[in-house]
Amino acid sequence: MKNHNFILFGGALLFLATVALACGPYFPQAFLPHRDALLKAPIEGDFAFEMRRYFSRVRSAASAPRIQHTESPAALRAKAEAEGVTSDQYRVIQRMRQEKDGDAAYAIGKELPDAIRLYTAGAVDYQLAKSGACAKMRQGTDLNFENSACNSDRCDGFGCDSLAPALLPANPAIARALARFEAVLSLPENERQPRATWAAYSFAESHLNYQLPDRRNKASRYYELVRKLAQSGTPDPMQLAWSSLGQQALVKLEAGDTGKAVILYLEQGDVVSLRFVAERLIAQPNKLRSELKSPAVRRLVVAYVFSYGHAGPYSGKQPSWMRSTINALIASGTGDIENIDRLAALSYQAGKYEDAAQLAASSETPLAHWVKSKLARRNGDKALAADHLVLAGKNKSAVRKNLPSDLVQQLMLENVTVSLDRGETVKAMSALYAMGPSRWADIAYVAERLLTTDELRVFVDALPFAVRKKEGTNVKTEPPAMIVDTLSARFGDRTTGMDPNEVEPLDTAHQLRTLLARRLMRGGRFKTAMPYFSVAEPQVIAYAKEYAEAVHAAMSAKAPIDRAEVLFKVGVLARKRGMEILGYELAPDFYYAKGNYAAASILQFKNNTGSSARVYGSASMSEEEVQRFNVTVPRLDKRYHYRYLAVEKAREAARLLPARSQAYRSVLCHAAAWSPDDALDSDLYKTYLRNGSNKNYQLAGLFGRECETPDFEGARRLNSQRNAKGN
Repeated sequence: MKNHNFILFGGALLFLATVALACGPYFPQAFLPHRDALLKAPIEGDFAFEMRRYFSRVRSAASAPRIQHTESPAALRAKAEAEGVTSDQYRVIQRMRQEKDGDAAYAIGKELPDAIRLYTAGAVDYQLAKSGACAKMRQGTDLNFENSACNSDRCDGFGCDSLAPALLPANPAIARALARFEAVLSLPENERQPRATWAAYSFAESHLNYQLPDRRNKASRYYELVRKLAQSGTPDPMQLAWSSLGQQALVKLEAGDTGKAVILYLEQGDVVSLRFVAERLIAQPNKLRSELKSPAVRRLVVAYVFSYGHAGPYSGKQPSWMRSTINALIASGTGDIENIDRLAALSYQAGKYEDAAQLAASSETPLAHWVKSKLARRNGDKALAADHLVLAGKNKSAVRKNLPSDLVQQLMLENVTVSLDRGETVKAMSALYAMGPSRWADIAYVAERLLTTDELRVFVDALPFAVRKKEGTNVKTEPPAMIVDTLSARFGDRTTGMDPNEVEPLDTAHQLRTLLARRLMRGGRFKTAMPYFSVAEPQVIAYAKEYAEAVHAAMSAKAPIDRAEVLFKVGVLARKRGMEILGYELAPDFYYAKGNYAAASILQFKNNTGSSARVYGSASMSEEEVQRFNVTVPRLDKRYHYRYLAVEKAREAARLLPARSQAYRSVLCHAAAWSPDDALDSDLYKTYLRNGSNKNYQLAGLFGRECETPDFEGARRLNSQRNAKGN
């Protein structure tokens, strides 16, 4: 016999997200830019988690945990048949399996123990019975349909309709098989051991699938016997005790005992079949109302609606059954204390806010307080909403027990907004950092736009990172390079393109250090910035040092052309290396996307709303958060800001150069080449025409495309000549 649960329930599993956002690059999604909507958004459950909440309550000592196997059922059976027998006996078993019927098989199994001989002969007849019954059914005779779930151990490809599967007609072969299975179980306990669970399971399967007297009662009784035998220590190498739970659940479904079927599936841990049962009940409203009297069915339906009753990500509409099912749940008894917080949450999902408030008021669970918070926020009471959020997350143990991991993180995120509202910015940063790299877009926002540079530096300095000794000196470094898969498992990952297979690991501590380094560079604190750049990228450190030296040289240069020359070098470095040494992690440059995307993609907005408090949910931002945000607004608040900085430095250099010199012309030409803005290009060209062009050197069509190397020595000579003439 096969050792798997013969159920063809359910359909494709659905992907659920807390909030359905627009498609975009494969990056961690940001929460804070969407807080206005998300703080009021429905709470959506996780069906598998909801079912696991009940598993421990219904598991019996007789139910064996399932062990996942990679072998096929046939391979697993062959392996089990080889246990406890000699190689010669195993070959006899395989010969018996090839015989035409059970009698012939039994005749050649004389040297086998009685239990193995009887069972194997019965199994041969079982397969013969199935072949004969299916052949007869395919001729269109002896069909008997019952309103039950489809069982794949009946005729493959025939009568396998979940609403009307066909039972197999009984025949002499199945009668012989049953007699031998019973004979195994009639042996003395020590003799029946090798095949007792097999025989009991096969006996039950025969009654589940064939037109036999008292089939449901006998099938159910023998499935229970399988578990009793396994509990007493009888070998069960094919985990038939586990499979028997689902098979007995099928029997109960056929008999209309949905409550008992649900308990059996819960004991088995079969989430897919439980989902099927819930879907089938919801599709039959009259049956649903009567079945809700069973606590097990009620738990199941609450879990299903809580998990699958949300609006679709594309249609924005809730399932048509949502409201009627909630009405049926509430009508069947509001004294359901066990599920009252779930009922409140799914009432909120359905927009039944009065019901949600009444239900949540009767509960003090984390979920109930969370619903109360959302209701208060909808009513405009931010202070009360914050109080309930804090209460919802206060008991960490209760939160983890009450909510799946995705909702735990969602609740933690919403509590971050409470810290921000109360001016506890460093506390908010700590909470976000503890959530790991999947929250990087929010971590970066607080680090780059809300913390002061010194607050961020104190936070980063407190983070642990590896120390590697080199040549007798202590050098602070990031962890040694690891393969992508290892990093992904440890830190999470993201991609910088549309191909999700182009994975780049995320290491939050490392990213914060380099974010701080670039922020310090933008603030002119070059010496302080250097230790925060990654030693794994020595070339970036070299660029940063070169940039710092050029800026200092420009500040100290006394001669105008000397200053122009180093300003141009600053511009070159800003243009070519600006992202690595100066780039903003988020807007306007999006360093963590390697500059490939703008705010619309990274923050999942349909339209690019720019870098302003509006993007980050200004309606929910406290006055202090807005003030902190405004202090850190980029001076050059445009995408690729360092390119505009490079143009600025080139223009400063040009103003120090002799008009109509080759250097003046060349520097402005390079500035136009660096510019990401057509209007700026045009302005630069007009400046050149006004101040630097010669009639025979208009550069029409070439300006900003083909630029000479600036001749600063020539500019010095020209300057000297002009000064001499002036004297």
